[in-house]
Amino acid sequence: MHLADPEKIALVFHSPKKNDREDSYKLAKLLRLGELPEVHLPSEYSDEVKSLVRYRKSLGEEVTAVKNKIHAILSLHGITVDATDIFGRKGMREIEESLPEMNENEKIIMDDMLKRIADLLNREREIENRIALAVKDDKRVNILMTIPGINVYSAAVIISEIDDISRFQTKEKFASYAGLVPRQDQSGNRDIRGHITKRGPSMLRFILVNASHISVDK
Repeated sequence: MHLADPEKIALVFHSPKKNDREDSYKLAKLLRLGELPEVHLPSEYSDEVKSLVRYRKSLGEEVTAVKNKIHAILSLHGITVDATDIFGRKGMREIEESLPEMNENEKIIMDDMLKRIADLLNREREIENRIALAVKDDKRVNILMTIPGINVYSAAVIISEIDDISRFQTKEKFASYAGLVPRQDQSGNRDIRGHITKRGPSMLRFILVNASHISVDK
């Protein structure tokens, strides 16, 4: 099976005559010439781990959304929580104690959101445990975890998104794949560098950037 890169193929198929027959002929011709731009087909193992880590990320996004709503209601009533972690045990207890300051509808909403936070955090832990089990025999995970800022979840994301590191001939090509290189507009003596391209897997880029921030903060 050959999986064509849709972004690069789009540049090839600009034609006034475009139909399935013409497109299939062009694809076959590119393949015969060895010029068909293809994307990497990941292993079944990488796909399975990728499903878990991406679901874990979606849970984190849900948690953040609910937390933001709770912050908004607390701010509306001028309620401050002294706990270092507002959503830790002490913080949650202080939030619950502040409920009498709200009207009945807000109490119902806040109570529901607190229950959702607790449920989501529990599901996060369950999925993280499942991820750890899924990659426990992967030596690459143990190697990656020796790097500051990378835990088992981060390592699982990296190996599942990369799959086979040997497909990148240089570290520069890997950085380009992750979308971490600057945009470039060069012509003659003019060479303009912009923000990073943000091309490639956003999940991989998110984890690498996050791990870098954690490492710097330490």
